[in-house]
Amino acid sequence: MKIQSRGVIASLLALSFMCTPTPPAKACAPDLAYSILVNGNHPDMPLKLYAAGNLGIVQSGWAKSYLVVAYRYLNHKPLSKGEQDSIVNLWHSRIKGGSHFSSMGLIDDRDAYLALRSKAIGADLKKNQDLSWNMDRFLYDQGISDSSMAQARQTLSMLLQKYKPLSPQVREWVKAQDGIYGVPAQKQQRIIVPAELPKSADSALQDCRDYQIAAANFYLKNYDKSTAIFEKLAAKTSSPMKAIASYMVLRGKAADVRLEQKDENNAVAHLLQSAAAHADKVSTREEILNLLRPINYLNQTSAEAVKMLSSDIVKGTTQRFGGDVGDLTFLLDGNPLHPEAESTSNDSATSAKSETATTDSKPPTSFEESKATRELVAASDLADFVLTIQSSVYADSYDDSPEGKAREKIREERYANHALQMWRQKKSDSWLVAAITTNGLRSPDTRDLLDAAKNVARTSPAYLTCRFYIADALIQSGKKQEARAVLSPLLSIANMPPSSRNLFTMQMAAASSSAADYLMYAVQQAPETLQSNTDLVTPKFLKAESSNSYSTETPAFDAQVADDISRNAPLSTWMSFAQSNSTSKQFKTIVLRSAWTRAQLLQRNDQALKISDALAATNPLLKNAVMKFKNAPEGPARQFAGACVVLKNFGMTPYLEGGLERHGERINEFDWYNGNFWVPFPVVKPKKDDEYSGWSSYATVSFSGSTAMSERIKGYGENGLNSRLTPAERRTADAERALILKNNPSRYYGETVLSWAKSHPSDPDVPEMLYRVVKLPKWTAESPDGSKYSKKAYFALHNGYPGSKWAKKAVCYY
Repeated sequence: MKIQSRGVIASLLALSFMCTPTPPAKACAPDLAYSILVNGNHPDMPLKLYAAGNLGIVQSGWAKSYLVVAYRYLNHKPLSKGEQDSIVNLWHSRIKGGSHFSSMGLIDDRDAYLALRSKAIGADLKKNQDLSWNMDRFLYDQGISDSSMAQARQTLSMLLQKYKPLSPQVREWVKAQDGIYGVPAQKQQRIIVPAELPKSADSALQDCRDYQIAAANFYLKNYDKSTAIFEKLAAKTSSPMKAIASYMVLRGKAADVRLEQKDENNAVAHLLQSAAAHADKVSTREEILNLLRPINYLNQTSAEAVKMLSSDIVKGTTQRFGGDVGDLTFLLDGNPLHPEAESTSNDSATSAKSETATTDSKPPTSFEESKATRELVAASDLADFVLTIQSSVYADSYDDSPEGKAREKIREERYANHALQMWRQKKSDSWLVAAITTNGLRSPDTRDLLDAAKNVARTSPAYLTCRFYIADALIQSGKKQEARAVLSPLLSIANMPPSSRNLFTMQMAAASSSAADYLMYAVQQAPETLQSNTDLVTPKFLKAESSNSYSTETPAFDAQVADDISRNAPLSTWMSFAQSNSTSKQFKTIVLRSAWTRAQLLQRNDQALKISDALAATNPLLKNAVMKFKNAPEGPARQFAGACVVLKNFGMTPYLEGGLERHGERINEFDWYNGNFWVPFPVVKPKKDDEYSGWSSYATVSFSGSTAMSERIKGYGENGLNSRLTPAERRTADAERALILKNNPSRYYGETVLSWAKSHPSDPDVPEMLYRVVKLPKWTAESPDGSKYSKKAYFALHNGYPGSKWAKKAVCYY
């Protein structure tokens, strides 16, 4: 088979893992922090623990590279230390390549270079952001990566040690580099090759210019010319560009390979192999082998490459484990090895398929059903495993239409049946896990699968996955006591990944027999907090990855659980939960605030007083105000003091929120996205599409992973607390819900503040409290009560305290 040279080059660049820039893009949604309770698209950090074999509960939504590692361990072929380091490097590279550098504490090579450039030539730093954006498309089109920026920064730093900023030598170097990066004229569509320096130029400057000339020719694909210059630099013992030029010689030769020149291909391959063998660092060796690997692909189809890569990965014979896993998953994602050659084949196949489409009763062809994918699946057991186990669509891309559900059901059943057949044929732990994750263990038709899962040894990497689905089947069939017997020993396992522990505690909550136990196990230890819906990992990524153990963020409820408890728990349950020793200190801080506020609204100051000391101790920001409430005389004085506690702190609410409370903002900070105070729940819970459900549009908890796991998690939290309350407790909760609805915050605190303002007009807190009552409908939601008391408070404020700063801030009522 012959491949066009352009296709070869495209494959070289794509598969050699020389990072290329991404097209410019900007997010439209606000960046709001939220909790991840279960990592559904990557294992918990530090990833080195996963690389070392701590798989936890295997998730079908994990990226393919993680499933490749799982396959090795499930087939009892643990990774060597070198393989572990190599695969972690791949994961780190991919995570950094798709993340916001500023939020993660990483150095953005382009930003760093542009900052140094500004210093060197006296340019305005404020213009660098626009300059970077303007460079995006040019760099992307020319295949210039941020690694080039890192090298440019290193070179410019070296020059600035010898020459002062603004010097002619520095300006001239920057001008030449601008020509390579498309800075002089953003509309230009070509790279400007710098002119040679006079022979009299300083040797270091001469070498730097020669490198620029060679680099420009490399990006222009003038590989013969660029390689010749790089070779001269590499031969100079004293040249500051010797090391990088030596690598670029290899890269240039690899990029210049042509299928028609077979002898030269072999020569280049031997050169790269020899250079890799003599590399003094593992990372250097892998970089060189990254250049060699695409040459191996020249005479191969995608399926043949998958077969070769799978064999090397499984046997552990590859010297670039992470690179080979990266190449394999690149192909398994549906990217062609030889784009131009394979697109012609795919076009023909598509035309043939369309001619017979009317006689095919199956849903429209998807990627997973294509001929190319069937060839990949047939290429190796590893490829089959990865594509089968990852068959469930992601929860955030689920098609909820009837047609979409029908297509997804057919698709999932096909993969589930295939996984089951493969396990029955091979009886391997890898296919046991694939069959369990795609089928579950709930069906009586998979009794043999259930028996096999029960017999998996505690020491097996498949153990936790099997126990999860065993417990799932028991819970679904109503055998809660048996489920608890399965789950209880698991919760004592040390160093379990937090996501796996959370899944087990969710199950323990679902299997609990009392409200107290349910509440205890419903609290999750969040493995990550993300700052934006475009983030891949926590901003604490570097810290997490440098650790040798797992860590967690602020404890949280899942959103569904939080809603159930907020709606259905009577005050007595809130009080018990807030004072329970089983409630963690971090979470007790939150529960105490809600229980205390709820007690006020239910006109049970006696209960609020019981937990006032604990509230003050766990919430330093509230301490003085709560103590003032506690020490105030019973009656209007205490009511007003309670109103001050609530109205001065935007995060006070009688309800609990799932995930990261108010996106991580402090309780006294205003939230610009509907996270202030509360809107009372209606007596009868509205349907899903009603306005009430969508009041807070910005989620504080999220799950990114497979739909199958997402649906299981939802099932564990459905009506969890309400079903464990006695009839009397449910009646009490119904009455309390009605009273809280009646005591709209504007009405309840409006009456308290207006009454106190009338009887104690000289109290220094009154003007501020009146102002806050005016603003309550604006901060929460419009309502008849809100408007009524906003207007009353507005006139009381302006009539009684016309010169105060609070009257000046209250320009209208709502």
